[in-house]
Amino acid sequence: MKLVIVTGMSGAGKTIALKMLEDIGFYCVDNLPISLVDKFVQLVSEGTNIEKTALGLDIRSGEELGNLDEILENWRSSNVDVQVLFLDANDAVLIKRIKRPAAPILLQAQEDWKAVLKKEREKLAFLKK
Repeated sequence: MKLVIVTGMSGAGKTIALKMLEDIGFYCVDNLPISLVDKFVQLVSEGTNIEKTALGLDIRSGEELGNLDEILENWRSSNVDVQVLFLDANDAVLIKRIKRPAAPILLQAQEDWKAVLKKEREKLAFLKK
């Protein structure tokens, strides 16, 4: 099974990327709790005929997000065909997208969006690496 982790900054286009992957035959799941990710991949790879899966994982996972690093290492050592697609944009573009009325804002209205984005970048750094 091919597995793609779609991740990145808020407003960088993860939802659109997942929709595009779905259009080309990937089974896509967005915002699955990190505690279920490993079990989900195990079930899909052993109990279905699904060949391509994409998981949308990002800052919404909260404190559990840090656990993903160990899970990724375990998959890689187990020869799971996993790739990380990290989406990003410059701060001005992200702020513009996050502030759109139709955008699902993850964080309540902030006065200092650059500081918010800096914290998000720090939390996601291991995935970008």
